[in-house]
Amino acid sequence: MDQVSKIAIVGGGIVGLVTALELLQLPDVEITIFDPSPGKGATYAAAGMIAPTAEMRPNETDSYALQLRAIPAWQEVLGILQLPPITLQQVGTLYVGWDASDKRQLGQLGNVVRKQGGESSHVDKASHVDLFRGLHPNVSDGLFMPGDAWLEPDFVVPHLLEELRGRGVRLLEMEVLECTPNGVVRTGQGAEEFAAVVLATGAAVLSDRFPATHNTVRPIRGITVFLESTEIWSGPMIRAFIRGRDFYVVNRGNGTFVIGASSEEKSTLGVEAGELERLLRDAIELLPFLETASITTFRRGLRPASMTNDPFLERIDGSKVAYSSGHFRHGVTLAPVTAKETSHLVQGILSEN
Repeated sequence: MDQVSKIAIVGGGIVGLVTALELLQLPDVEITIFDPSPGKGATYAAAGMIAPTAEMRPNETDSYALQLRAIPAWQEVLGILQLPPITLQQVGTLYVGWDASDKRQLGQLGNVVRKQGGESSHVDKASHVDLFRGLHPNVSDGLFMPGDAWLEPDFVVPHLLEELRGRGVRLLEMEVLECTPNGVVRTGQGAEEFAAVVLATGAAVLSDRFPATHNTVRPIRGITVFLESTEIWSGPMIRAFIRGRDFYVVNRGNGTFVIGASSEEKSTLGVEAGELERLLRDAIELLPFLETASITTFRRGLRPASMTNDPFLERIDGSKVAYSSGHFRHGVTLAPVTAKETSHLVQGILSEN
């Protein structure tokens, strides 16, 4: 009988869960996930955008190259979960500017997209009425990025958990207090040794009871607000520069609209009244029909950003431990891409044992 290799994943966000699904393809493995609240960290606050072109920014070419692999990687994951292809909504992104200054900023983004080989085109309301549905009458043109997509984390995460449990993955809802370089994971209920450990802990600041890393992360707060409207139609994701602020809305097509803004360099989860007011004001100005929408919930999460804003996968020198983090605002997008890279690294660790 072949020897079973025990693998631990510390962190049950979207990155940790999809990594577990990928690792199940390795022969003779037994996987344990540790997380006090699976899927309730930054994943819970995510709008679910998989939008490499709309997310393109100067000096993030490496991240963009990774993101281009995301849609086919997600299609593979959805196939494993036996979810319908429509789970991944490839509706594209319409990016607009609110005033003259915002339109200049949008023009600069368009130049970046073109230089880095992204697919986008200038569109106007006269020729593409459906793309501009619901937008303020003064918004009459923008950039359309057809390759972008979204999925709903609230729908996908429960299916991931069900699939993992059904395939024998242990999911322990407890905090990890210590992880040693030789693969010992300690919780309040004792210690267990693993052949390999993946730390997918997001923005959490790890204590000195974890192996030291060369890479570091800083927490970046993200806020999303979920609105319910009687206005129901399918349409593209909307991104906008509004008085220099980066705003987005994801239309779920069932009357639910998820709005959010650019991330903030804050490590607290509290939401200031002024920040919430600005977000709602931007939403109503850009999409006037949202004035009558109902607020169902607002969510916040801390996203892990590396010093370069690029994700990293680092094996702790000479150890059984690998650290997967730094996904910043691309955690949902890059989860299946990261999972494949992590699997290769874990195979290397196992081959040494």
